[in-house]
Amino acid sequence: MKGNLSLLNPCILSPPKLQEKVAELWGIITGLNLAWQKNYKKVIIETDSVFAKELSLSDGSSFNYWKPFVDNINMLRNKDWMTEIRDIPRDENRVADLLAKSALDIPFGEQVMEEAPDVCNFALYKDWEGCDLPLSFVC
Repeated sequence: MKGNLSLLNPCILSPPKLQEKVAELWGIITGLNLAWQKNYKKVIIETDSVFAKELSLSDGSSFNYWKPFVDNINMLRNKDWMTEIRDIPRDENRVADLLAKSALDIPFGEQVMEEAPDVCNFALYKDWEGCDLPLSFVC
């Protein structure tokens, strides 16, 4: 593992940082489950969390706390399909950031969208255009 191994020890993480790491891994698991249920044959997961990417690509054997997450991700990735996990810089992941922020205003639980919500359309267009938007941009 190339990253900061100290991040893998949950005992030294503050509760918000621990929740952030769990949320990143849970997002990968949920996304893979949904893609499998929809019978997709090739899935690319993009994450701005180097921690989540590196842990997802490991066997998790050295990190007992994280092993159930890793086992679940590996079980899903080993099914009969092609998956890839890529890291993406946070400033190129603006739509995901907008979705996460807008999720604070909706009931708790999984939300499946067939189309991007209006709040993301401008950011999607600007990403497509290759324009920079400030990280604090809000539709």
